[in-house]
Amino acid sequence: MSDYNLKKSLGFKLDKASRLTTLNFNKKLKENNFMITPEQWGVINFLLESNGITQNQIGTLIGKDHTCVSRLVDTLIKKGLIIKKNSLNDKRINLIFLTELGKQIQSDVVETVEHSLDTVFKNVSEEEKKIFSDVLDKIIKNLEWSYSIFLTKICV
Repeated sequence: MSDYNLKKSLGFKLDKASRLTTLNFNKKLKENNFMITPEQWGVINFLLESNGITQNQIGTLIGKDHTCVSRLVDTLIKKGLIIKKNSLNDKRINLIFLTELGKQIQSDVVETVEHSLDTVFKNVSEEEKKIFSDVLDKIIKNLEWSYSIFLTKICV
């Protein structure tokens, strides 16, 4: 019989920490009356860095498939946070841009993000956070290629 214990598994702990971090952030967003979800926040943030990108590019950046991204984009358009515009070079391509409201909400949410992360990293030193970040970068790099293939099949 194996000594394997799911609760002690790094994969289980990583998944649980990720889910709890997202739940914590979602709770903080609601408590502060923000009308967005953590997923929508990810889209808004990447658009702030690279405004005027395609839905496919958004999907790659946030790790979601086309169906999920379409749903996120449609919701953010309805909320007035982003708009779609035809590409000047190719009318078949839609580019996604933040509206002024989208830019403002990003600015307003940053404080909530910081408070959310304060909870997540309570009792964790700066050195431990750096090591954790480095390890996560390695894990992400190890999995990016296989994950991108998997991503084309499901909505995470």
